[in-house]
Amino acid sequence: MILRHSVHRNLLAAMTFAAVSLMAPMAFSQTTTTADAVGVVKDTSGAIVPAAAVTIKSIDSGETRSEKTNNQGQYRFPLLKPGHYAISAAAKGLKSNISNVELLVGQEQTVNITLNPEGTSQVIEVSAETALLQAENANLETSFDMKQVQDLPMPGGDLTTLAMTVPGVRVNVTGGSSNMNANGIPGASILFTLDGMDQNDPANNINN
Repeated sequence: MILRHSVHRNLLAAMTFAAVSLMAPMAFSQTTTTADAVGVVKDTSGAIVPAAAVTIKSIDSGETRSEKTNNQGQYRFPLLKPGHYAISAAAKGLKSNISNVELLVGQEQTVNITLNPEGTSQVIEVSAETALLQAENANLETSFDMKQVQDLPMPGGDLTTLAMTVPGVRVNVTGGSSNMNANGIPGASILFTLDGMDQNDPANNINN
């Protein structure tokens, strides 16, 4: 009976581990296709406004979400579909302008809001920076300056730790070489350079 109980307990632990392993990549992959909108709500004097009602509306689908600012006047709308949105806020006797913003995949766009006395309004356009289209090739490039290299933690001096901060880069969950992929491209197709010099392993074309 002791043996049977031990086998049952080990089997249950193995099933639990398998369930967690299966769910983890699914939860991770959901965040790579969304965007966040965050910001702080203040009045015209610069004072934060807690409990202000903030509303975000998708211009593309018409879907609307609302929430209250916290005690620091902050708000956050996570896991939004990339696209065009209109953001506004209101409090007792106060109302904001409408801020139009485009949210991009993997981006956290900051939209700070100022509340004005009701009766005045205007529309504000918030433009997100987008990379210029490269007609010569389909390469995507991200650069890090020395301050970022010094400030960001890099256990063991692994350059791929920096790469994990780039939108579209995620942990490799499909097996094979390299611990990451970028926009579906395997790690063996990613080139690392330091001051213009190739830092890849010439044998396997990956960063070690």
